[in-house]
Amino acid sequence: MKIDKILSNQVVSTLEELIGSNFRYIGAPNTPDYLVNDTFVIGTDNKCIHVMGDIDEFDLPNGEEFTASFMVIQPADDAKVKSTIESGNLFLTNQKSLITGISIIRETISAMHEGKETWQLHSDYALVIHLEAGDLVIRLSSLLIEVMVVDFLQKADLANIESLSTGYSDTLFTQYHSTREILSIDELDGSVS
Repeated sequence: MKIDKILSNQVVSTLEELIGSNFRYIGAPNTPDYLVNDTFVIGTDNKCIHVMGDIDEFDLPNGEEFTASFMVIQPADDAKVKSTIESGNLFLTNQKSLITGISIIRETISAMHEGKETWQLHSDYALVIHLEAGDLVIRLSSLLIEVMVVDFLQKADLANIESLSTGYSDTLFTQYHSTREILSIDELDGSVS
C-alpha cells in the first residue's frame, strides 16, 4: 500500500510567495518556550502562513491499522494571526532577515514483512525556510503524533534534522527502510499532486 502525504501545488504556490519577504516571527497562542507544538504561525512582512500537524489512519491489506502524521500548510487567517500576536508567544530570532528560499524534506519509509512490502509512505515532513541569517526548520517530531518541533539552524541538512522513521526498528519478521532528500521549492513546482 502506497501512502502519499506530500505538498500540493497550491501549498507550493503559497510557500513560493514567501520568498523575497522579510521574516518577522514564528509562534502560536499556546507555544511553550521550547518551540514544540502542533500548530505554528509564521509571519512575514508580506503574508502569514499557518503550519500544523495532523494524523491520518489507514487500513493496511493485512487488516492492521497504520497511523501517519503529516503537515498541513495554508495561509493564516486574520483571527489566527491576531490570537498569535496577542498571546505574546512570538519567537523573533532572525527577525527582518530576508527569506531567500524554501525547501522541504521528503522521507520515504517502507515496511517489509516476511519479504513483502506492506506499506510505503512518502511524506513531506519538514519545511525549511532559508533566511539570510540561517535556516528556520519546522518538522514533525514523529510519524505517530502531530507534534512539530522548530529549530533555528545555521544551515539545515539531513545530518542535523531527525528522521521521521527514528522510532522504527527492525524485528525478526519486519524490516524498515528509509530514504530522505531535501528538495527546493522550485524542484517541487508542478511535480506534486
